[in-house]
Amino acid sequence: MVAALRSGLPSSDTVTREIVIDNLYKQNFAQALRAAVISEDIPGIDDPRLVTVSFDNGRAIAEDILLVIEVTGLFVRPDRTKVVRDRLAYALKECGKAHNNTLGCEVLIHRFDPKKDSYARG
Repeated sequence: MVAALRSGLPSSDTVTREIVIDNLYKQNFAQALRAAVISEDIPGIDDPRLVTVSFDNGRAIAEDILLVIEVTGLFVRPDRTKVVRDRLAYALKECGKAHNNTLGCEVLIHRFDPKKDSYARG
């Protein structure tokens, strides 16, 4: 019974290789996303270390047709106008399409207003 179950599973070498490939993909994609943000001269974001990239559940699964990039925590500032945010959204969409050209790409930018929303930093 155990041998029958194991026969359908990939080897540990295959799993390890896939994990390494996935991590390298994420690292490269994260670097590209940070570079896209910096290239757009967003007021107050002048260093890639100010951009945090996190991935929700790894790469897209086979059934997915859309890569969604969400920008959260973009503090409200008078110089971060809709035109600036639109430029950022477009740059991130192009970056997403360049890194996964089989999926469509959608970018959502959520502003954060520390006067209205809770915030703590340590």
